[in-house]
Amino acid sequence: MREKHPDLPFILYTGKGSEAVASDAIAAGVTDYLQKEPGTSQYTVLANKVRNAVERYRQRERAQATRDRLRQIIDLLPQLVFVKDEGGEFLLANEATADAYGTTVSDLEGATDVDFADSEAEIEQFRADDQAVIESGEPKYIPEESLTTADGETRLLETTKIPYDPVETDGDAVLGVSMDITERKERETMLQQYQYAYESALSGIAQVDLDGELTDVNPAFLDMWGYDDEDDVIGRSAIDLWEEPEQARSVLETVKEQGRWEGELEAVRADGSTFYARGVNSHLTDSDSTPIGVVSSFFDITERKEREREIQKLTERLDLAVGGANLGIWDWDMTTDEVEFNEQWAEMLGYSLDEIEPRLEAWETRVHPDDLDGVKEALERHIAGAAEYYDTEHRMQTADGDYVWIRDIGQVVERGEDGEPARAVGIHLDIDDRKTYEQQLKDERDMFTQGPAVVFKWREAEGWPVEHVSENVEDVLGYTTEQFQSGAVAYADVIHDQDRERVLEEVAEHSDGETDQFSHEPYRIVTPDGTVRWVLDHTKNIRKDGEITHRLGYLVDITERKEREQELGRTNTILRTIVENLPMGVLVEDAERDILMANDLLGETFGRPIGGDELTGRDCAATAEELKDLFADPEGFIKGVTERIERREPVKNEELPLADGRVLERDYGESRRKPRALARG
Repeated sequence: MREKHPDLPFILYTGKGSEAVASDAIAAGVTDYLQKEPGTSQYTVLANKVRNAVERYRQRERAQATRDRLRQIIDLLPQLVFVKDEGGEFLLANEATADAYGTTVSDLEGATDVDFADSEAEIEQFRADDQAVIESGEPKYIPEESLTTADGETRLLETTKIPYDPVETDGDAVLGVSMDITERKERETMLQQYQYAYESALSGIAQVDLDGELTDVNPAFLDMWGYDDEDDVIGRSAIDLWEEPEQARSVLETVKEQGRWEGELEAVRADGSTFYARGVNSHLTDSDSTPIGVVSSFFDITERKEREREIQKLTERLDLAVGGANLGIWDWDMTTDEVEFNEQWAEMLGYSLDEIEPRLEAWETRVHPDDLDGVKEALERHIAGAAEYYDTEHRMQTADGDYVWIRDIGQVVERGEDGEPARAVGIHLDIDDRKTYEQQLKDERDMFTQGPAVVFKWREAEGWPVEHVSENVEDVLGYTTEQFQSGAVAYADVIHDQDRERVLEEVAEHSDGETDQFSHEPYRIVTPDGTVRWVLDHTKNIRKDGEITHRLGYLVDITERKEREQELGRTNTILRTIVENLPMGVLVEDAERDILMANDLLGETFGRPIGGDELTGRDCAATAEELKDLFADPEGFIKGVTERIERREPVKNEELPLADGRVLERDYGESRRKPRALARG
């Protein structure tokens, strides 16, 4: 029978028993043995043995079923879940972990990272983190680590590792849960790009509420008005920044009544001096299109106004977006090493043009020594034809001895009959602010990755009284360990009123008999001084006899990240509002000539009923083909556009006659320059 039913309960009940018979029966695999005795009491004993044997059998079956269900749940989780022993051997792994390593669960369990991972650096880091958790007996939160998957793709993971006591084996182990945050990081990068676009815009951008008080400004606005910090202007009345307050009040009233105003005003700087600015002002609305304030974009037109006074005639508005780009231009005779620089090139480094020797050495001696080899290598690659352009980012020494970051772009435009380069031209772009901003972002990320998680242990009771909290809780949340552990403060009481019900519901949803751990959506904590902090909460249910008695939580402060996301979202809305309300046709295309953005006025300029949203995403070259018959010289229009794009040649005040007799004026340039199309009669 044991060959067919190895686990079925079997009681041997015999009248011919002996010690030898009992020994043989046990060896044969019986569950229990009972020798017949006179009287009826033996039947009670027999019944108890049968009942106990069946109950143990059923318990084993239920335990196995529970393990099977847990196994299924773990394999369904999108997170990577694994357990490794002190030697790095996988004791448990779910399907997501096996898929990442390009293998199966059965092959991965019993193996190590070395057997499947290709990156030695990743293997060493995994091993170091595992050992740190096992040796310290403390959990470890790893906000970002890389994993190269079986298909060669590098994914970013957010990992939590905790000490684990394996039931099946002796020794210590580590339990790890990793969440793929690659897409989330990409979204954060996109938001950072939007933030950078706002911060680096050449126009001064300001936002006021319906009462006319300033609520936000960008760095260009502060530079334009001569203030060092946004706190110097936030909360002030916008009217105070203009020479004629009544005119400024009239502008605000016009925007409130008509939704838009554009024109020129005389502004007052922080030092009392004045300048002329041209502004475009329009309603700033919420998601329900209800006006909540005014957003304005300003350009300093002082130079244009002075020129108008000098020559006593009107000229086209000065394109500060192009002039403000501060391009340093160089023209290099490669046969003599003579170089012609423009004033901006010299001023970018703090010199006058007269102080710069028109030789190659004037550039070469100012390049940072640590950057010079890379710069020369990039130049040689371009000269050899391996790169279409010479394009580098490097540091150059200024007149006061400091260094600024420069983007240097150039191209060989002439070669001799022997093919040797004869002349090259290029530009310098001041990217020092961008590099500073990038370093600030890196510093912020480094600070975040160094911050440990706050560890809580709550009792499953009303208010979630805290039995243990890590020492760093006061640094992160402002409460002392004594306040929590004495019961003076219950954890539920510090959760923000607007989040508490949702957090409680999330806990209730994960309080079933199968969930071991879960993560909350970010929520807010109110500190003792009333400050609000955003946290990520990863919680583990602790059970006794199948009932949840405690919960173990790992909290990470993400307040700065949440604030950046909110700020970038608001900035993106402001930027789109500005583009839609510019008094000129605007079209922006990327390097692949796909239209990134256009406003409705562009279609109106060409007399076509097409909005900016309809143009966005279309191929710019194909769109130009569709519109070319509107021009007096269709083929010349297409050829001119193509040549300028290939040469990256900026255009200013170019007149384009249309077939209907009108004349458009077009500006074309790279990156932050704003193209425009204006109809004139």
